[in-house]
Amino acid sequence: MIMQKPAMAEVVHMRRNGSLCCLLSGTNS
Repeated sequence: MIMQKPAMAEVVHMRRNGSLCCLLSGTNS
């Protein structure tokens, strides 16, 4: 899943953990 589709996985991961990462990091991209 991660190695098969790095691009998709990255996008999905960033999108899913985007809000969490943004909130935790305190950086609104």
